[in-house]
Amino acid sequence: AQGGIALKDNSTTQPVYLLADGNDFKVQTNTAEVMRIHSEGYTELKSSDAYNQLVLTPSGTNAPASINFNTPGTGRAKIKVQDAEFISILSTGNVGIGTNSPTAKLSVDQPSTTAISTTGSAAAGQIFTNEDFEFAFGLSNASPYPLYIQGRTSNPGISTHRNITLNPIGGN
Repeated sequence: AQGGIALKDNSTTQPVYLLADGNDFKVQTNTAEVMRIHSEGYTELKSSDAYNQLVLTPSGTNAPASINFNTPGTGRAKIKVQDAEFISILSTGNVGIGTNSPTAKLSVDQPSTTAISTTGSAAAGQIFTNEDFEFAFGLSNASPYPLYIQGRTSNPGISTHRNITLNPIGGN
C-alpha cells in the first residue's frame, strides 16, 4: 500500500511527493522517482541527467566537498560500476585499482594487461597513458622473460619509440 505527502511552495507548479512504498521510502517529482531509501538501509538516487548524477556543493566559501566513508568493521570503501568493484580504499589510506587489498598508498593490479610493444607482442604489467603517449613496464612473453620499460606513442597501429630520461633528485 502506498501513502504519502505532497509538498509544494508558491515558486513551483510541480509538487514533490514523499511516499511509502512497501517497506521503502521514496521521493518523487510528478511521476519520476528521484530517490529511494530501501528497507535494507541503502539509498538509491535516480537522475535522467547523464552528467550530474551526484553533485556535492559545500555551503562555506572555503569548505571542501567531501565524501566520508564511515565503514565499521572492515574499514574499506569500494567504488563499483555495474556491481563490479574497481577501486578499493582502506582505512590505512591505501588505494587499490583492480585489487581490493592494496598493500601500498597506490596499488594498481591488472595482471592480464596486454599491449603491442615496440618490439612486437608482449604482455605488459602496467600501461600509463597521458594524451597520446604511453609509459609501459612489465615482463616479456618470450624466454628468457626479461623485464622492460618502454616509452611510446599510443596511436593505434603506430608504435613510435620515445626516450625515457632518468632524472635523479636535484636534476642534472
